[in-house]
Amino acid sequence: MTASKALKWKKSICIFAVSSVLISILLFIRLAVFSGTKGIPGKETAILNPKYQESLSEFLLKAGSADTAEISLFKKDGIWQGSAAVDGITVVFPLNGKRMTEFINTLDSIRKVYHISDNVSLYKDYNLDGGAFFIEARDSAKSILLELFLGKLNYSGAKIAFRTGKSTAVYETESDLAPYCHTEPESWADMLLLPAYTASVDESEVLACMVDGVPVFQDNRTELESFIHKVAASRGSAVKPPFAQSVNASDFVHILLIETPQKLLRLFFLQNADSGTYSVQSEINGKLSGYSLEISAWTFNNLFD
Repeated sequence: MTASKALKWKKSICIFAVSSVLISILLFIRLAVFSGTKGIPGKETAILNPKYQESLSEFLLKAGSADTAEISLFKKDGIWQGSAAVDGITVVFPLNGKRMTEFINTLDSIRKVYHISDNVSLYKDYNLDGGAFFIEARDSAKSILLELFLGKLNYSGAKIAFRTGKSTAVYETESDLAPYCHTEPESWADMLLLPAYTASVDESEVLACMVDGVPVFQDNRTELESFIHKVAASRGSAVKPPFAQSVNASDFVHILLIETPQKLLRLFFLQNADSGTYSVQSEINGKLSGYSLEISAWTFNNLFD
């Protein structure tokens, strides 16, 4: 063999070796991304039958942990509300309508579902036993429409394991359900000081605004509307119980009143001395809300500076 041929032979071997390494890496990545499915053909289906969307009335969500945290999401008078224990008190609050719509659409969208096994002994491996996140859906007659147990994400986080109450099978599907595995009220509540479905205001329609009984911005409509917009855009950081009945009017650092042709809104601001934060409870046409929102000192000062 001539030196020229030997060199070409060595180059060919080198190229083959590099190609083999690259192919092995690509195969490893593919197996990692699709771990759990291992080439199993997926089935096009929905977690929740789309025909139930109009009859949905309530969800119960439970965290798969020792503290058994849970939250109820229910529709009342056409508005989605939430109920959860906060500081040992059951608190009812309005939900974020956009998030609820996205949650329901995610459940009833057609997706690829991979059947992994019918062996219930694998529940522990997929975190589908006591550690599963539980979602139950009911209609207005309390009939159960869905019992869903969500478990472990795969290696890449692209898929999540699940099972239903009607089957012993283990499945995997896209992990777009994972963002809804939360029972904290803040994950579901409308955190605006003026909730969208019950207390939203159009600043151009505001008839009057008062702080602690004193009219403000009477001579400057532009500043008035700018202030109302700032209030409407302000958000809380945590859902808290409503104020105790022992709280007196003199305890509030500010009382904000906003009047529109349809609504008379009041926001009561109470300072939390122990944490340097403030709590806000709303009143809509004389009816106090069943919850309060905690806001930071920055948010408070931004409103009343």
